[in-house]
Amino acid sequence: MNFLTKKNTLKNLLSALLISSTFMLHAQPDIFSTPGTTTWTVPPCITSITVYIIGAGGGGGASTSRAEENFGDYSEACSQGGGGGGGGFTQRTYAVTPGDVYTVTVGAGGLMGIATSSTNAANSSQNDGGDGGSSSFSGPATLAPGILIAYGGLRGGGAKSYNDSWGPYHVGYNGTGGAGGSAANGTLMYNGGNGSTGRHSSSCYDASGGGGGAAGPSGNGGNASSPNSCSIRNGGTGGGAPAGVGANGRILDTYGWCRFFTGNNGVIVGGGASGAMIHNNSEECSGNTATRNGGTGARGEVQIHYTCPLPIELGTFDLSCQEDDVLLEWTTISENNNDYFVIEKAGVDGIYKEIGTVEGVGNSINEIKYDFYDRDNNNEKSYYRLYQVDFDGTESNVAVRALNCSNKEINIYPNPFKDELIVELGDLVRNINAAIEIIDAQGKMVLSKMVLKNESFSKISTERLNSGLYIVRIYSDNMVYTERIVKN
Repeated sequence: MNFLTKKNTLKNLLSALLISSTFMLHAQPDIFSTPGTTTWTVPPCITSITVYIIGAGGGGGASTSRAEENFGDYSEACSQGGGGGGGGFTQRTYAVTPGDVYTVTVGAGGLMGIATSSTNAANSSQNDGGDGGSSSFSGPATLAPGILIAYGGLRGGGAKSYNDSWGPYHVGYNGTGGAGGSAANGTLMYNGGNGSTGRHSSSCYDASGGGGGAAGPSGNGGNASSPNSCSIRNGGTGGGAPAGVGANGRILDTYGWCRFFTGNNGVIVGGGASGAMIHNNSEECSGNTATRNGGTGARGEVQIHYTCPLPIELGTFDLSCQEDDVLLEWTTISENNNDYFVIEKAGVDGIYKEIGTVEGVGNSINEIKYDFYDRDNNNEKSYYRLYQVDFDGTESNVAVRALNCSNKEINIYPNPFKDELIVELGDLVRNINAAIEIIDAQGKMVLSKMVLKNESFSKISTERLNSGLYIVRIYSDNMVYTERIVKN
């Protein structure tokens, strides 16, 4: 095994190119967002998971209206659909066994209410939206407490208004808002917000019901705005990330005789949809049946959170041009069953080929330093990929770096320098931006400067720097150039 033993080893040279120690863990959750049922298998390194579930939002109610002219005057028939409820939320942590299989179901958003042309005002339920689908998680660990489930929000009520005789100017059947979804068998459970009821009034503009917000890990979903308000039926706010927001109700923003609006869809995850809105009050509309559909509720979601420790915790990984060679230097902060490293190289074609291996130490909780020389440097832009292999043959893709040693136009002088350093970049930043960083022998960045495209010349004041060894690192568009310099 080849350990790097140089006295002035440079550590943490470029923060933008380092892999943080947090990358030793699988930190991102597995997210299921497509409605339907699938399976999830516990990865080999996992013994505990936390599951977040959100039910789908309810669909908005549709509207049907018909006004008739009688005795040379007109009647008014207006209808406003109700908003769907928001999905519920639940959460639970389980002890699991690697290889076990679980069933994941993501609820579909409640279907929009489909308006009918029937003139039976008493049967407005024909225009109702659909209930939001429930999301769930089930498998071996859920048997005792029962299936973890977040119920979808209920449908928004449909609305109909039909007037065939002269009479009251304002006749409306307003759809009722759907209730927010609940949850079961979780250690943390919240309810989705309720949708609101549509409203028609002689004293203010019409508005359909807004959708309720989905619940989230920080609380219940917000209810849609009060049906007593003459303003827009605002959708409820989600209880917290990653909960979704209910759709705003449709509003008659300017007074008009014939105004017809389809309901809005629920927003993001678990939000309820809004209902449709119809304002039918004119001889131009008289005798015609107006129909508008409600909105569709937003889908549900299942998230599985866990951490999976990888075999190594990488500290630094740096490349530098060394005359005719490329030097790869990396460190590990900890190792677990680490057999060896594989170094792969690719050109601009992106095809990687193995160019060497370096033996690992197996197990360690101390910093270990490694290096590898690429003796076949072709002086063009190259990509280097570092793989780690366990004693059992399991491979892990650790990091990727890029380097270009071909740019002969880069010129850094004087070297040794005193109070000023000149960096000539040539065509390096003709069409792209670049950054220059000066790093001391302890790995601390002491100076930095951005170079905008078309600025091929940079003057850097170095009078505050102490005498000693430094490294200049220039990086841009995945190209890295490194040069060691000395201050007298």
